[in-house]
Amino acid sequence: MKLNLNAVNILAESFDKIGYLPANAKQYFSKMADDDFVFSKQLAAADSIHLHIKVADVNELPHTYIRRKGGEPQNVKDGYIKYAFADGYNFIFSSIPFSQEEKSGLVSFQFPYLDHIGIDIRNESDKAYAIYNEIPSLAGLKEWTVVKQGGGGKKVYCCHVQVNEKYWVYPPDSIYWEFAFGNLIVSDTVFGCDLRPANPALGLPTQDTQGCCGTDENISNHDKFWCKIPEGQNTATSIVWNPGNEALVIKIKVNDLAEVSKTINAGDRMSIETPVNNSNVNITYTGDRRLVILETVFSRRN
Repeated sequence: MKLNLNAVNILAESFDKIGYLPANAKQYFSKMADDDFVFSKQLAAADSIHLHIKVADVNELPHTYIRRKGGEPQNVKDGYIKYAFADGYNFIFSSIPFSQEEKSGLVSFQFPYLDHIGIDIRNESDKAYAIYNEIPSLAGLKEWTVVKQGGGGKKVYCCHVQVNEKYWVYPPDSIYWEFAFGNLIVSDTVFGCDLRPANPALGLPTQDTQGCCGTDENISNHDKFWCKIPEGQNTATSIVWNPGNEALVIKIKVNDLAEVSKTINAGDRMSIETPVNNSNVNITYTGDRRLVILETVFSRRN
């Protein structure tokens, strides 16, 4: 894609009017539109870009106003929303921790805060992948630090979305740059959470798999939720999808009842029933994080 500076600045103005455009955003638009932009080749190969903006509370955003300006809400979860606009310009707002620095308690923000700009290369051709893999050498010419996530068959999971792999670039005295490669796969629930890696200059330990998206578990292979249901309902039915290329096992446990274990073949969806013995429900899912829990409903069965 080629950045249309006029179009993106008009869009930026609409956010500036309502106080949700970080003060430094426009300078980075200008950098990206410059022919000398260090990652101009990667931008040209991209399908979209996004700004990830930290806000105090996603629920307080003027959502009606943003929709009137052409924003299509996507990937909506507690504390997180992506607004997609025409021509591949996307604005992501979050009020949940998604980075290693946030999880470590090392940062505080003056909202709105621009954490990073992402350049999204969805084309999975060999040519596009070669352009993507030029990023470390281009950053090296500037002596900028690069961290890779995923690759070699290991996917990158951020809350409820998945891509093949990412590069993160950390220029000094700048926002960070994210480069995502591969099709964006979106889950109705949660995939897992590979936190945005901290700038290595901070000297934090290698990231763990602490959950984001509102959970307090390691949801790379273990997820839990709580709810209260009407009296008399005695069955939980979970629809689970295996988008992987091999059979995967999921185990579901409700309260203190016996765990139910099922094997789901590659590409299949399975409806799994588990008994419920109380209106206060605590469900634990254990399994490969490629599995996607599409829906859980409660009912009364005789």
